[in-house]
Amino acid sequence: MGVVPSEIIARYGVPYYAKIDIEGFDLLCVEAFAEFREKPRYMSVEIDFSASHDLMDRLEKMGYCRFSLVGQS
Repeated sequence: MGVVPSEIIARYGVPYYAKIDIEGFDLLCVEAFAEFREKPRYMSVEIDFSASHDLMDRLEKMGYCRFSLVGQS
């Protein structure tokens, strides 16, 4: 069985800055941070534009209110 993101966070703590790039599973990791009272001050995630609304909605519910979208080309 693979490692569950919330287990990693519980073991090592919530980082000040989280860089998430796990090929299609970024939302899963963001959801794991939602389980903790403390959140990373800054978060960088890769957006799959077919699921961008889910990710942005989740980040807003977690208290993030400023976003910067940067293209990779």
